[in-house]
Amino acid sequence: NRLPNPSGSDVAVLVSALNRTGDHLEDQNPEEAMRLYRRAAQQMEDLLSREPLDAHRLRAVQTYDRIARAAHALGDAATSIASYRRAIPIIEELFRLHPNNTRYQRQISMTYGMMANY
Repeated sequence: NRLPNPSGSDVAVLVSALNRTGDHLEDQNPEEAMRLYRRAAQQMEDLLSREPLDAHRLRAVQTYDRIARAAHALGDAATSIASYRRAIPIIEELFRLHPNNTRYQRQISMTYGMMANY
C-alpha cells in the first residue's frame, strides 16, 4: 500500500501516524503494532532512497527501534536484534556527522543500550 508519488513530507506524516498508532496498540495487540511499524519502515526506506535527509534517517532509526521493541514483546529475539542492527549504522552516521546533536546522542545511547539486552 504505497502512496502514488508522495512528497517527503506526506510520507513523514504517514510514518508518524503509523508509528503512533502502533504505539497505542503495542500493549494490547503487538502483532498489529508490528504490522504498522513494518509498513512505516517500508515507507521510510522508500523515502530514504529518494531523500536521504537527516530527519528521515532519524525517523527510520526510531521506526526500527519500535520494530525491535515489538519483536521483543512477541518473543522474537532474532527480529529484534536484526532491527537494531539496521538502526545502528544509520544512527552512527548521524552521530558522526553531528557529534554535538543531543538528539542523536540520546538515540545512539538508547539503541546501544537496548541492543545490549541481547
